[in-house]
Amino acid sequence: MSRKIVSPGLVLREIPVKEKNSLLTVLTATDGLLTATAYGARGSGSSLASGTKLFHYAEFVFLESRGHYKVDSVQCLEQFFGLSHSVESLAAASYFAQLLYDVSLAGESDAAVLRLALNALYALAQGKRPHGLVKAAFELRLMALSGFEPELEFCAGCGSLERVFFSMPDASAYCQNCAIPRKSAGDRIYPLYPAALDAMQYILSADMPKLFSFSLGNEAAENLCFLCELYVREQMGRSYDSLEIYHSLCN
Repeated sequence: MSRKIVSPGLVLREIPVKEKNSLLTVLTATDGLLTATAYGARGSGSSLASGTKLFHYAEFVFLESRGHYKVDSVQCLEQFFGLSHSVESLAAASYFAQLLYDVSLAGESDAAVLRLALNALYALAQGKRPHGLVKAAFELRLMALSGFEPELEFCAGCGSLERVFFSMPDASAYCQNCAIPRKSAGDRIYPLYPAALDAMQYILSADMPKLFSFSLGNEAAENLCFLCELYVREQMGRSYDSLEIYHSLCN
């Protein structure tokens, strides 16, 4: 007997199968990552076509039988058309999808991660915020939601409010006096600009609708983007092809 799952979800991967089918990886609100076959989705006039493309957000009805899932029906809720207007935004979205795939688990609901993904894609598609800042905010907030929130409130060494360096190995901020001996010992410690620190604290605490509503000067923005991207590499233990493509387009 088949089991029915009804859930909104975001398509993170779309792989063509045979002539007209698609194999989807969907980040769902109820069951986390779910891989399902959309039979005939690439066929002319298919009722599944509108909601089963990459980055489409839709209300899905899945049928599960013996551990295999298929898309029974779908109603598209958002297509993020604006992503196609900028190759940089599209590359950033592809990077987001890879990160989401790595941090999400099958069978485990995580509505907060899905909400973050939708807000990030919306911000990219609107094109009103610098895609680099959207990317940095997404990276840091996603790491926090995944259990890797850095310690930024105080210097991790002495507890002072002076925080001018960030340590990648222990995900903490340090004052100059505490950072210098650690750096001399070979720790990977990087300058943390005051405005970038303020932005990081904002990203970690802001209500989701306001997450991307901040701005920075060029130097602080570069510092924030550098640290957030490096932090993802540190926590995930890997690099991403889509990130390399993103940088090649931005340079």
